[in-house]
Amino acid sequence: MALSEAERAIDEWLEKGFQKLWEAPSAEEAQKTWDDWLKEAQKNPALAPPRRELTRLILDRVTQEPKDIEKAGQRLRLIREGNTPYPPEAHFALMFSRDGPTNPPAAEFATTLPLALQVRRLAERTPLADNPKDYSYSERLNPWIGAAWLDVDREREKGQDRLLSGSAAEWQEGLKALKTAEAGYRDLQSDAALVRKTFAVRDRVQALLPFYRSWALQKATPDAEVDKELIDIERDCRLLDENASTLLPAAARPLAEKADLLAKKVGRA
Repeated sequence: MALSEAERAIDEWLEKGFQKLWEAPSAEEAQKTWDDWLKEAQKNPALAPPRRELTRLILDRVTQEPKDIEKAGQRLRLIREGNTPYPPEAHFALMFSRDGPTNPPAAEFATTLPLALQVRRLAERTPLADNPKDYSYSERLNPWIGAAWLDVDREREKGQDRLLSGSAAEWQEGLKALKTAEAGYRDLQSDAALVRKTFAVRDRVQALLPFYRSWALQKATPDAEVDKELIDIERDCRLLDENASTLLPAAARPLAEKADLLAKKVGRA
């Protein structure tokens, strides 16, 4: 969707402010730039720096330019407001900038650190079923993907921990673990999308079931097939809620398919 003129102006203002902060030649100059921004915000609250968006831009930049991880850590500390917790991916970047090896293996560093930052962000988005186009149903997902997510997350943690070593062999093992975790999160996102779609169909069908019932009762000739499908859908809706922890995400597919078919059939009728 195209941005409005006002949205484009805000994006340009934010990008300009970020570039000035990021490109400051020293920590002292960055501090002065930040202090000036805060002073402007005191005069006009509309100009207050959006810390969350700045954090995202810092992480995006260091993912592209991992050699600037120390700069990223300094800028993250600079923009923090009081004791406000960092997002997990920002916390990892800050931790690495502070505790990472002073001389990491160059070849492995260039590809592995960006992947570690991306996978850390992916770890947080997966259980939330992050999808701005649809309601996420994140509160419904844990019984379906929670246990598997923990297993994948342990693999991610193992990969991250290996990056605190200066050994090339450790970094290579860390890269393998991070790639495994990334693939695992992607699979879970596919499962989450399936479960999310099924709950969306379930909610739509349950809202319409009373009308389906009225329609079926008012028909001059009863439709045994539709009656059976109504009963099946009602049963499957209960199954979805009551036994989610014992079902695999793929088990949600039949409900979505049957509900869609029933909705189309009744709609045509």
